[in-house]
Amino acid sequence: QAAMRQLKLNFSAVPKHTTDVLRVAPGYSWSVLFATGDPLDTTLPPYENDGSDDAAGFARRAGDHHDGMHFFGIGRHGRWDRHASDRALLCINHEAATAAFLHPKGQTIVDGRRISEEEVQKEMLAHGVSVIEARRQGGRWQRVTDSRFNRRITTFTDMEIRGPAARSPQLFTQYSQTGTRTRGTVANCASGHTPWGTYLACEENWAGYFRRLPADDAKRSPQELAALKRYGIGGPGRELWASVQPDTADRRYGRWDASVRGTSADGKDDYRNAPNTFGWVVEIDPFDPQSTPKKRTALGRFAQEGAWPGPVVPGRPLVWYMGCDARGEYIYKFVSAAVWDPADIGRGCAAGDKYLDDGRLYVARFDADGSGEWLELKLGAN
Repeated sequence: QAAMRQLKLNFSAVPKHTTDVLRVAPGYSWSVLFATGDPLDTTLPPYENDGSDDAAGFARRAGDHHDGMHFFGIGRHGRWDRHASDRALLCINHEAATAAFLHPKGQTIVDGRRISEEEVQKEMLAHGVSVIEARRQGGRWQRVTDSRFNRRITTFTDMEIRGPAARSPQLFTQYSQTGTRTRGTVANCASGHTPWGTYLACEENWAGYFRRLPADDAKRSPQELAALKRYGIGGPGRELWASVQPDTADRRYGRWDASVRGTSADGKDDYRNAPNTFGWVVEIDPFDPQSTPKKRTALGRFAQEGAWPGPVVPGRPLVWYMGCDARGEYIYKFVSAAVWDPADIGRGCAAGDKYLDDGRLYVARFDADGSGEWLELKLGAN
């Protein structure tokens, strides 16, 4: 009880209310730091917020639906310092897009098809992750609009696939016929971080973005059908991105069609396997704007709702806890094969190659009384 008394925050509670305003306790204040459409650099004009802003600009604007985020303090030498609190990089997920605000009259849909490439491109760019620098000046936080760290990661960003699923035939696509790359990240919900100073963005409701019509069932094996239906990959696609006609030469929109459309047996001439390149934890190095994000397949594939690190102890394995944010799903943990060496702090995604590509994945099985056990997930076991 004495310890509980010492933890009191010592401010007046905000009373319950139903008004549509943001209230904080007396003595506290709030301000908007980074809103949808805010430019990441000085080359873009302010956001009009009336649907008139061009799509291409969203490659350098704040995305929509801010979700998981993390604060990376910057020390005197411009590197990560977990004790720094006056200058920082903020990594922010953009989970979805609200078409009613992005377009002057909402989405243009005719006969079940999206007929405006501009609208679809804007939505795709509004998803993903932002990295921005912020500084505290005069007691208030402000964005640094000319920071070299400012960066957007979107559904168009090239990504590397790492870990045990990389090079699997189930990840072969027209974009990467070796199963080692994919374009973009989507539906980034909660997040996580690493003890070496990188950000973990987690792909949650990715399955709903893909089109796969009923006629595709006849072209699939029983095993494929079980997996596709288990994840809920079917129907026209949540945003109808795959319906844009005619598509571009690189099939930037048609890649959201998970149907078998090519003639190859391995999927190298279409995007039947594109959904398998989503549902992962994505590692991003906020301190290297030129770095390529990496999808860490050793941490498992599901509707990712965060990847939270456990205690970090030198000489011991690292642990992350994850949850699947779908109805009736599970809690997981990943235990690295490598033991933690503080000398890896600041090594970026190279450290991730060491700790996040090899380890053991577990799922929690609970008993009625709340106890339970961790079951290791690996081929040929459990």
